[in-house]
Amino acid sequence: MEWVAVAAGAVLMAIAIFDIFETLLNPEDQGRMTNHISWIVWRTCKLLPIQIMNYAGPLAYVSVLFTWALLLITGGALVYWPFMPDSFAYDSGLDPEHRTGFMTAFYLSFVSFATLGYGDITPTATWLRILGPLQTLIGFFLLSAAITWILAIYQDIETRRTLAHETTLLKQALDQGDHRLSGLPSHSIEQLLDELTTRFVSVSGSLNQFPITYFFRISDERQSIAVMALFLSDITEELSHEDLPAEVRLRARMLAGALDHFAEALQGRFVDARPGATTRDVLEAYAADHQRAITQTRNGE
Repeated sequence: MEWVAVAAGAVLMAIAIFDIFETLLNPEDQGRMTNHISWIVWRTCKLLPIQIMNYAGPLAYVSVLFTWALLLITGGALVYWPFMPDSFAYDSGLDPEHRTGFMTAFYLSFVSFATLGYGDITPTATWLRILGPLQTLIGFFLLSAAITWILAIYQDIETRRTLAHETTLLKQALDQGDHRLSGLPSHSIEQLLDELTTRFVSVSGSLNQFPITYFFRISDERQSIAVMALFLSDITEELSHEDLPAEVRLRARMLAGALDHFAEALQGRFVDARPGATTRDVLEAYAADHQRAITQTRNGE
């Protein structure tokens, strides 16, 4: 029976380690368990008042870290438990006969994982003495990686917020001045489209690298890419008109391609769109999933 507990503990730890590897070290995806946890948090928050949705991303991040830690600690406890107290040395103030339960094993696993190492309970069996430092190394790696991960997430979110805010300012300037982009000099349009395409390609790529950022809802619509992506779609339609210079139409198609790739990253994985849905359909589904009004187009339609 003791080896059943050891096997169960090893499986729990392996599940956590694999999901950590997929989420933090795979540049194109995140672990399946992380995906499930994020979706559970997101859907739960959508059932609550709209203000709660703004905390869905941070809650998903904390929930994922908590689950990883719980699996690693519980797994370690299951490995230690069957060998208590015979394979462990206890501090003089502890009675080994009363320190054989699962909670004692959980405590030992917890302090090892948290890199505390009080030393009041220490393994004497060689393979258990190796497991303790390994747990400590894993705990230290997870702590360091978690800090790096959250910094990268918020850097990515700030990039999206900045792009969305600049796009909002562009929309407001065009609306208030009653201008159309197509009426500007060709070189100005080309420069603007080049900048928007480059920035949006970065946004699309970061969504693949950090999928959890999808669940970070921005409260200010002026800084929400879920809203402003629709306006960028309007721009590509306006500047693809055949009467415009070929250079302008080429760059408009490039921006449209960046939006297409962004929609491909969203469709199926994050938003449900009907088969054969256009990029516009997917972007509208994206805005709706974030509970945004789908009326934020350049002409206010």
